[in-house]
Amino acid sequence: MADDKHETNAPTNPRRHGPLRHAQWVMLVILVGVIVLQWPIYRSIGMGLLNIDPPDDGIGWRTDFAAAQVEAAETGKPLLVNFTADWCGPCVAMKRDVWPRDSVGELIAAGYVPVRLDIDLIEGKSVGAEYDVRAIPTTIVMDAEGQEIERANYLSRRGMEEFLQRLSG
Repeated sequence: MADDKHETNAPTNPRRHGPLRHAQWVMLVILVGVIVLQWPIYRSIGMGLLNIDPPDDGIGWRTDFAAAQVEAAETGKPLLVNFTADWCGPCVAMKRDVWPRDSVGELIAAGYVPVRLDIDLIEGKSVGAEYDVRAIPTTIVMDAEGQEIERANYLSRRGMEEFLQRLSG
């Protein structure tokens, strides 16, 4: 009779067998991956909640689109127009982690007329509507006449460096 108790082939713990036995580890790996990939945004949101301003990027952003177009025509440089908002987590992440980088600032200074437009302000709304900006952050490179060359949304420091290098040369 004692042998009858041990003759069953049924698993004693169904979580240790079958297709769900690794589900908790898979979910943990996915969660860690999402946190790692989104860390700049989470960090920026946290810093915003703590009222810690992003560092000065030293880029010298223009805020008057028409004046920047005139400057672009005079210098022969394309416009680099960044559509942003203070409440936008990815925008703040770029203000903290992308724009202040010396490598990014040097590329912009060498080849672009930088314009930053807040989509919550009148000019940002009107220019954003003209260029069909549907999400922020959006960065558009355009010629002095306003013809779009290329656009991108959120980019990391490396992504922005590659974007600017590809378009400048």
